[in-house]
Amino acid sequence: TASMLSANSMQPGHEVGAAVDGDKNSYFQTKSNGSSSDPRPYIDITLENGINGTFYIGFDEYKGGGNDRNPKKANIYGSTDVFTASSKPLNQVTYRSANSVSEPLSYSKTNGATFTHIRFEPTQRKNGSNINNGGGSSYWYLAELHLYVHHDEAWKKEQLGIH
Repeated sequence: TASMLSANSMQPGHEVGAAVDGDKNSYFQTKSNGSSSDPRPYIDITLENGINGTFYIGFDEYKGGGNDRNPKKANIYGSTDVFTASSKPLNQVTYRSANSVSEPLSYSKTNGATFTHIRFEPTQRKNGSNINNGGGSSYWYLAELHLYVHHDEAWKKEQLGIH
């Protein structure tokens, strides 16, 4: 939900809530202006119930005006608390695009911790240009953001009441 999201960069009229409003015609966009000293734009997800296991972030591409500014690569962070300047990404994910939906080619793992905070930080746009900071033309957009949790067979059986 929108209350679970925050971002360090938003273009007026395309705030982070547009990334979870269920409308693929509305979209989230980072600022299209700014200083080259601005940090790389990201979206933070705060979960009431944490994730312990394997998860991935996917998104629907925004198709208006071309799709070259949709993310192609992103750092995925996870934390049991808050992110700091010394936080390291769990991994860098490359996305493949099919039918306007971008799916990661690798998943993230919590390695036994229960994450309540996840950060999605694109590092490259679909057109191949790197996103090094939040200045000038480094902005990016997406239509809908999705968080998926991969459950193992034991969890599935428990949910179905199979012993």
